[in-house]
Amino acid sequence: MPWIELHQSLPTHKKLLRLTGLLNIKTPQAIGHLALLWLWTLDNGPEGDVSCLSPRELAQVCQFPVKRAGELRSALIDAGLLDAEGEKLRIHDWADYGGKYQRKRDKDRERKRKLKEQELFDFLGSSDGIPSVEKKTKENKTKYERKEASKEKSFEDLRAEALRKLEAYGRTQNGTGGIF
Repeated sequence: MPWIELHQSLPTHKKLLRLTGLLNIKTPQAIGHLALLWLWTLDNGPEGDVSCLSPRELAQVCQFPVKRAGELRSALIDAGLLDAEGEKLRIHDWADYGGKYQRKRDKDRERKRKLKEQELFDFLGSSDGIPSVEKKTKENKTKYERKEASKEKSFEDLRAEALRKLEAYGRTQNGTGGIF
């Protein structure tokens, strides 16, 4: 689940105070508008890039009055909360804050990919190619032994072997020679 850091010093931070003055809004409103922008950016703005948002869309994301969309964009830049670099518009210091979640998500995605690959190796390590509830390979081999055995074959070799075993399993189940 996505999350952002919200520090206790935010309500009195000079950038937020500048934003409240520029937009003539209260501190809780400014924090809310920023939080909405940051949450949107977690899912939609890789590396803090919000260039894809028109001023109107930026106001909609922040739930700020659309009639004042241009004013919001300018105020966020003037307060130092958004960095404008040519056509690019980025959340200031996004990599230091919101980027933590994105790095965690990328690490988790890689961990899951490796786990799926290991499950395939475990499946291919069984004698008949049919996964069992008991996971025979886990009973008969240590994690180190499975890892070492998996290094001996390329992924393509393992994939081809898995398909052969699935096809053989399908023939024994329905007698048709097909996989299922």
